Order: sequence, then structure tokens, then C-alpha cells
Amino acid sequence: MMKKALVPIFFTLLLYALPGFGQNLTDVQKKEVLKAVKTFNSGKMQKGIDQAEKLLVKYPDQYKIWNIVIDMYAENFRVQNQKMSNSLNDMIANAIKESMSEKKSSNESKSLNIDVFQQYLQAQLQYKNALRRATLTTRNTYPSLLMRSSFVNDIPSPRKAKQTESIQAFQEAEKLFRNKQYEQSIPFYRIAIEKSDTTFYSAILYLGDAYYMINEYDSAQKYFEYCVKEFPGQIEAPKFLADCYGAQNNFEGAIDACIQALLIYPDQALFYKLEDAAEGLKKIYDDGWIKRGVYPYFPNNPFTNNYPQPWNDYVSYARKAWSQSDSLGVIKDPSLFDGEKYAEVYAWKMMLEKNRSKFPELTYAANMLSKGYLDCYVFISLFHYDLLPSYRAFVKENKEKIKTYISQIVIYS
Repeated sequence: MMKKALVPIFFTLLLYALPGFGQNLTDVQKKEVLKAVKTFNSGKMQKGIDQAEKLLVKYPDQYKIWNIVIDMYAENFRVQNQKMSNSLNDMIANAIKESMSEKKSSNESKSLNIDVFQQYLQAQLQYKNALRRATLTTRNTYPSLLMRSSFVNDIPSPRKAKQTESIQAFQEAEKLFRNKQYEQSIPFYRIAIEKSDTTFYSAILYLGDAYYMINEYDSAQKYFEYCVKEFPGQIEAPKFLADCYGAQNNFEGAIDACIQALLIYPDQALFYKLEDAAEGLKKIYDDGWIKRGVYPYFPNNPFTNNYPQPWNDYVSYARKAWSQSDSLGVIKDPSLFDGEKYAEVYAWKMMLEKNRSKFPELTYAANMLSKGYLDCYVFISLFHYDLLPSYRAFVKENKEKIKTYISQIVIYS
């Protein structure tokens, strides 16, 4: 299933207690996880989070535990968001009530509850940081998807003023789709599109998805290709198109579609799709991904000088380059930094020149440096949310180089 039904996080957490959902966890891990989930779902949210965080220290590479921790932070954020929304509604209601009253009321709230607002901001930051941590050290597709959908995506809405009928039809289509009634959802997606003057991106995309789910790939492809053309900044369209091509054994097309998506945002799922397409072509896929020992350097991040090598060197060189860069990490005078244009690339280059023979995990990066593709490696293969501003600046001027990097360097015979 390409388009995942969005289930409230609280109820998603309950699923971890069901047989089969803890697959790949040991019996001991399942027991520990279930204890944290039960604590969280009992209303002791922070205690449950703390218990799950301790499990991450013990099992840092266990994807399912990472996903549970992320779900907990997401649910906490949802709860705090609802509280803030309620507080805002109360403030507006009281303001309207007071404006209609001849007598001024001094007892009812006229401003947003500061404590509620601060709790909301804290919950949002905790959720975002959990996603940042997960995507720093794992190739887990789930936190990558949530990071993009929560903090990057901007889904276009239908432009036509009269939207009521369109939205209602879309909601009915989504309900049918979630219930796996794909064929029955199709006419409702069509109504949603017709009533919105063909500007309803999600309805068009998911109409294609419904056709995909009933194996009508020609129809699915038509709608996916339309979305790629008419909504070029949306990553889901080329992602879905890659799946559609792959289902038809058009692996070259799948690779091209994945590259189109990578030029919008390097979602982790795209790398797995590329690997599958390469396998379909009987080619080798190797993007050299490694765990980073530190977040990508950014002046606003609280960096210290106490990281294990080679990452302490990376931070030192990145700090130097960023001091002479603009807000995107573009170096103002590359001649002062060995000709490198981007602070991130300069930091990697200098780190490699000092440490490449000492750390085997840097071998791939060193090879990319010698081939002239270190910039593609650090911005694409090792993409992290913190690199987003620099990544966008790099992509803007290097689309063809990135295409060559993926199609000839990462994928090869």
C-alpha cells in the first residue's frame, strides 16, 4: 500500500501490544517496550517517554523502539497542540462575549494561557529533536517520513472558492481507501477533482493511487505523471510514480522518478526504492551511508569541542567555514577555503584529508572526494534535516551532477 492511512498516534501505540507487531524484537525487548507503552497510555506520558528513551540507550539500532519513542513524542505534541487550540478558542470566545457585553469582565481570560503555550512549544521541540536524532543515526524510513510531513511539506489546496462539495467527496474517498475499497473510492476522488477545477493535488494523486492498488498501472501512471508536471515541488508524485514504474518492471523509469524526488527532498524511502530498481536491472547499488557522530554543523546548534574523532575535526573545520558563509552555508570567498563553495563540503574535505586512513568508515567518502562527488555524497546520500538550507542551495545549481551521481556512481554494473 503506497499511501498509508494516518492513525492517531495514541491508538498506534496500542498496536505494539498486539501479537506480531513486535516482530524482530527479542522477548526481553518486547517486555520492556510493553512496560513503557503501558505507562505512557495510562496517562503518565513523560514517564513512559523516559522509560522508552532508556531502551534506546540499550538498543540504539532497534528501529521499532525508535518508532515507539517517536510515536510517544508525536502523541504528546498532539495533546499539547489540542490544549493550545482550546485555549485559543476560549480566548476568542471570551473576547467576543466581552465585546457584546456592556459590562467589562475582569475574570475571564483575554489572552492565551502562557503555560499552555510554553508546553506546546516544548512538546513541538521534543518531537522535532526526536526525529532529528532518529534520522542522524538510522536509515529508518518512518522518522524520515514524519520529519518531512511535519516540518517540510506544504501540500497545495484546491484554489476554487467553492470547496465544500470537493472536500466532502475527498473525505468519503479517503474513508473508502482506508477500508481498502479502492475501486469504490475512485468516483469520489473524481468528484473532488471536478468540483475543485482540477487543482486538488491530493485528490488527483490519490486517484492515481487507487488505480495503482487495483493494478491498473496505465491509469495510475497518467495521474502520477500529471502531478509531477503540474505540482513540481511535491515529492509524493515522483515517489508514487517510481513505485508504478517498478510494478511494470520499468526500472530505468523508477530510477529517474526517484532522482526527481531526491531533487525535492531526500526522503529515506527513496534510497530503498533506488536499491530495488538497481536490483531489478541486475546492477550494484552502494551509496556509502554511514552513521554520523555529530549533527550537521549549523551556527544555531549548540556544538562543543568534545566529540570523538573524526567528528571533532569536522566541527572545527565546519565552524571555521560557517564563520565566512551566508545563512545557507555558502562560502562567501571560496578561494580562502581551498576552492570549496559549501561549508559542509569543506568540513568533510578537511576531515577526510586528516583522517581518511584512520577510519575505514570514511573510505567511501574519500573515494567520492577523489572522483569529484563529495558534495553529492554529503548532501544527498548523507542528507539530514539540518542540512536542508544548504541542500537546497546545492540542488539549485547541481541537478545534472546529482543525476549523474545517482545513475552512474551510486548505481553501477
